[in-house]
Amino acid sequence: MSEILLNISRYILIFVMLFYVYLSFRIKENRILSYAQNILTAIVFTICSGIVLYHTQNMGFLVIILLEIIYAVATVALYRVIYPECSMLVLNNMIMLLSIGFIMAFRLAPDNAFKQFIIVVIGTTISFFVPFIMKHKKFWVSVRYVLAIAGIVLLGITLILGKTSFGANLSITIGSFSIQPSEFVKLFYVLAVAGVLSGKKFRNVIISAILAALHVIVLILSNDLGAGLIFFVVYIIMLFVATGRLRYLVAGLLAGSAAAVMAYNFVGHVKTRVIAWLDPWSVIDDKGYQITQSLFAIGTGGMFGIGLYEGLPTKIPVVAKDFVFAAIAEEFGLIFAICIIFICFSSFIGIMRVAARVKDDFYKLIAVGFGVLYIFQCFLTIGGVIKFIPSTGVTLPFVSYGGSSILSSIIMFAIVQAVFILDAQTSCSEEEALDEA
Repeated sequence: MSEILLNISRYILIFVMLFYVYLSFRIKENRILSYAQNILTAIVFTICSGIVLYHTQNMGFLVIILLEIIYAVATVALYRVIYPECSMLVLNNMIMLLSIGFIMAFRLAPDNAFKQFIIVVIGTTISFFVPFIMKHKKFWVSVRYVLAIAGIVLLGITLILGKTSFGANLSITIGSFSIQPSEFVKLFYVLAVAGVLSGKKFRNVIISAILAALHVIVLILSNDLGAGLIFFVVYIIMLFVATGRLRYLVAGLLAGSAAAVMAYNFVGHVKTRVIAWLDPWSVIDDKGYQITQSLFAIGTGGMFGIGLYEGLPTKIPVVAKDFVFAAIAEEFGLIFAICIIFICFSSFIGIMRVAARVKDDFYKLIAVGFGVLYIFQCFLTIGGVIKFIPSTGVTLPFVSYGGSSILSSIIMFAIVQAVFILDAQTSCSEEEALDEA
């Protein structure tokens, strides 16, 4: 009987996710549809949690699951009360992806599942203060160069003292904690570039280009080419939005293409990943092992998946971080995995709607920067997993295991929420002024 229920649950999860995705593109901040999304998230998490407990028989996990349910309910409720103007779509999508991330932590990194939850709670607690902090525009514009220099210094420290992982200097270990500074530098970087480009002078373009180049160069020297690519693309799009000049976009694409060719020819780490991408089967025992195992997992899962805890995702190296999407595709199925892609895309659309509506250049550029950063990181992660592009070693926001990644992602979405809230409050003030007039 239990096996029958487990098999039925696979199809229920797919149906619920499809319905959730449908609402994601219909919601437009409709409260009724927003509540419906919360219910669907609860259904997905409850079913998956039941499967986790059935397979592990670990009562310690039950305590963590109950705490995670309390967290999700409290987060949604508090946001609705404290910030009624917030984007419900962005909030709901974050909670859904975090819920899936919690489940995958139980599955792929069970010893660190509680640690992941604690980091999420810390990040969410910080996020409630972000809108208060972000409303002080003059302060953030005034410290734009401080943020940029701090980011470059942090990346430089990582270059010198960082722990090498898969050929790149990514993290710094302090006691029992490992921190990946580039994840937090992303936040500084977007705020700094937005502050500089909002000046709307040619010299601001030159200064911003120099600051962006310094960030990217240090990342390249650290062999953290995935992060370097994200920083580069984010800057090019922010520059185009700030100036409206197509030649900057074209020049950026040409420069990026030339840099990619040089990286392939002179950086062994890049050449290894390109070889593994072009023909992983010829180097399946070495360079191509990770991507071939990922493709095997996706193929094994098929459209409907083979069921949570029924696959062998742990055969994929670094599966809990860089290749979590392959594990989801294997055990939940390709339809479920595609639904996650659509949820990420609907979050991006929601952020871009904020950017399109905001009148202030500084806040507009912040929304654009974080929107592009988020969706491009999703593209790099998923594209590498399915062999669409070479693997870049970046995580899937909110879903992958990793303290620095998930903490910075929560703060990033909180900053986007701050822009949304500030714009809504400004619009209400203008409407009231017009009514009085």
